[in-house]
Amino acid sequence: MDLAAVFAAETELDDAQFPDWIGQHRTDQVLPYLSGVAAIDRLRCEAEGAAPDAAVAPAVAAALAADEWMRSRIRLHAATRFGWFSVPAPSIWLAHFDAALVDPAPEWRAEGILITRPGGTLRARRIGPAEHRILAGMRIGEAVDVATSAARALYPEANIELAIKDIIDSGAAATRRSS
Repeated sequence: MDLAAVFAAETELDDAQFPDWIGQHRTDQVLPYLSGVAAIDRLRCEAEGAAPDAAVAPAVAAALAADEWMRSRIRLHAATRFGWFSVPAPSIWLAHFDAALVDPAPEWRAEGILITRPGGTLRARRIGPAEHRILAGMRIGEAVDVATSAARALYPEANIELAIKDIIDSGAAATRRSS
């Protein structure tokens, strides 16, 4: 069955609603990761189509005093997309692009994904729950200290400093605004 063809024939929804539509069909019972994979592919399409933007250079963040950085609010890069899934949809989606990087039979657990486009090059990688929480905080305008404190409280085993470094290195952040 070609789900995309059925979706197009049966609905007047736009393709952004395709992942939710899949989740309402029997296919999701047999392939529970399928709606997540479709949602990730939608995130990829959005990232590819986003307006050009410049990422914060890691050197800019490193040059700030620690308290100044922590009070900063970060605007995410226009192409930054991320999501959290109750199934290993990110591992399955990533395996289709480079099977050498991802276990073809991933551990069945929740995962996140971060999709960025620094310098016009699309990148995607798995993220953990702490990094997802920090990104979500940045998206809604939380200062770095608020976003990282929330992540640290929820995920005390996580390396928050490494998560922030990975976010900056990924090109997910576009500008820093002082509080």
